[in-house]
Amino acid sequence: MFCKMKTNFLCFSPHNRNWFYIILSSAAVLSGGLIYVLRVSEPVFFQWIKDEGLNNWLNIARRKTVSVPQHFPEWFIYSLPNGLWAFAYALLITGIWSGSKSWLRIFWMASIPVLVLGFEFLQYVRIIPGTFCIQDIILGITGMTTGILIGILTFKSKSHEKEGYHLLGLIISMAGYVPKNATVLRTITMVSSLSLAIYLSNYQPRNSDLAMAYFILSEVFYLGFITIVLSKNGLRHWFIRKWGSEDEGYLIYEALLGFLFFHNGVSIGYIASSSPDTLFRFINKDFLFIIVLIMFISGFSVKIWAAKIVTIEIYYWKDMFLGKEISGFIQSGPYKYFKNPMYGIGQLPAYATAIWYGSKYGLIAACINQVLIFSFYYLIEKKFIERIYHKSVL
Repeated sequence: MFCKMKTNFLCFSPHNRNWFYIILSSAAVLSGGLIYVLRVSEPVFFQWIKDEGLNNWLNIARRKTVSVPQHFPEWFIYSLPNGLWAFAYALLITGIWSGSKSWLRIFWMASIPVLVLGFEFLQYVRIIPGTFCIQDIILGITGMTTGILIGILTFKSKSHEKEGYHLLGLIISMAGYVPKNATVLRTITMVSSLSLAIYLSNYQPRNSDLAMAYFILSEVFYLGFITIVLSKNGLRHWFIRKWGSEDEGYLIYEALLGFLFFHNGVSIGYIASSSPDTLFRFINKDFLFIIVLIMFISGFSVKIWAAKIVTIEIYYWKDMFLGKEISGFIQSGPYKYFKNPMYGIGQLPAYATAIWYGSKYGLIAACINQVLIFSFYYLIEKKFIERIYHKSVL
């Protein structure tokens, strides 16, 4: 150990470094740098590369990616790097100093908002070169807040790495791929699904007819599957008989549901992006961005919070599949304030996406999806909760 300063990292002790913070922060910094390559203008960020005589490599990279920016919104190219770097710095500093009793903790924690917001202020008053941008501030604050929250939450755990990986695994699982139950076939299926999503966004970006068909198919299969399988006398019994046990039957069901989860979410986003319109052109673009960002972060955060509280098994309706209670009835976390946070506020990202694109079809798709999932809740899930958990719910 090189010194005895009381921080969470114990001053670069090789046996006590928190690799989760280091790796995640480094990935955010690198990702921000790679996005910067896509910028049309010559950013100050690359001046050090030129000074080191690596300008030829930079020019090659930018020529190879010259057509990429047209597939992304401006905020992704010009403002997201600021958010990623703010996240990286906030996470690293919070990870180092959380729990420290040293007075230096105050200095370093205060440096996070000072640096994140200070550069924009100095650009605004023209002390340093650069363009002041409200989107940079919004994404900077978002990245800073996210980094601090993750740093604090993971510090409270006895194992920072495990808590961080658990959160990442939860988010991936919610998207449709459950890492702890991964198989070769599941992995191939998810990679293929991701490839389809990338293909649609890059090679069929305005094919609204295809988007409509994709959404309808995804919605029918998703809602139809959970309705047919999870009903009181549904196909869940067949899954268990077919695969010989509750555990094996559930894993097959979970894999199928994860596949449908993924395509349900992608289809809603795709129908919005493929049919952009002018519904909200009367709203200032910066103000609209703030509204959309608040909606997206609020909905996504509440949904993750709810899933973390109930566990990913309940998120996949494992209790309904088995027809029995597998945990206590949850009334804490977001369920303390909302009766159904996942089906309610948790659906805000779908509306936020549609609003950003000004897509009436995106709004209709988001509304249809929410109406159908609430219909499933009132017709099937609510009856199960009252029957098994003996709880009267709205």
